[in-house]
Amino acid sequence: MIGEVYRRAFAGSVVDLVSSDRGVRSTNDPEAVHHARVALRRLRSYLHTFRPILDSTWANALRERMRWLDEHLGRVRDLDVLVDSLERRASEPSTNGKPSYGQLRRLRAERDERHAAVRAALSEPRYLALMEEIVGAARAPQFTKAANAPARKSARKLVRKVWRRARRSVADYERRPNERALHEVRIKAKHVRYAAECFEPLAGKRAKTLAQRAECLQTVLGDHRDATAAAAHAHAEAPPPPHWKPIWRQMKRAYARLE
Repeated sequence: MIGEVYRRAFAGSVVDLVSSDRGVRSTNDPEAVHHARVALRRLRSYLHTFRPILDSTWANALRERMRWLDEHLGRVRDLDVLVDSLERRASEPSTNGKPSYGQLRRLRAERDERHAAVRAALSEPRYLALMEEIVGAARAPQFTKAANAPARKSARKLVRKVWRRARRSVADYERRPNERALHEVRIKAKHVRYAAECFEPLAGKRAKTLAQRAECLQTVLGDHRDATAAAAHAHAEAPPPPHWKPIWRQMKRAYARLE
């Protein structure tokens, strides 16, 4: 049943989120924040991808409540990456624009403040209530009757919907080739990756290949976004858009084989 595919994927990411709590709560470790953020974003993605088999009111409300924690983690993660990029830029002998010592000092202080804000958020009753709700959602998801449908046929339909959203984001970029549209392509590629990974037990190598191609596109566009942010803070020339279209074409071929 397709409901079991959802249950397995959701429960696995809940374990990852709970496991990251200690590192986020007790340190300024960027990797702890990163792992927590990835786990949370996977959970929010699953609630969207599997929405046809979930009670929509329940799923949408839980996904929206997760946004609060996602935003906290996102703010500190973005600054972790920015500070790391600027520090590497400052250490390079020949770079188009370098951050000043004072700028780096201010950004490091702001980063530490954001880590402290995340730790404070994790001590709020709101966080504890949210985590209880997330764990409860893993134990007893609110399914519709569609959750009892055969997994393989339903999985194909669910992936098709995620893929169409990705395809629309690429079309939007082609109409308006700007950074915001490119960021949307990255987000949609990430959803394709997470969905394909869920269905690897059903589709095997074909789903794995699609997930790998989507991860590659996500990485290329993510690195570009980070470099663009670092260049802006260093008053340097922004990097040109990466050559991501060949990867997108590889994704299209991988998806066609999965279909």
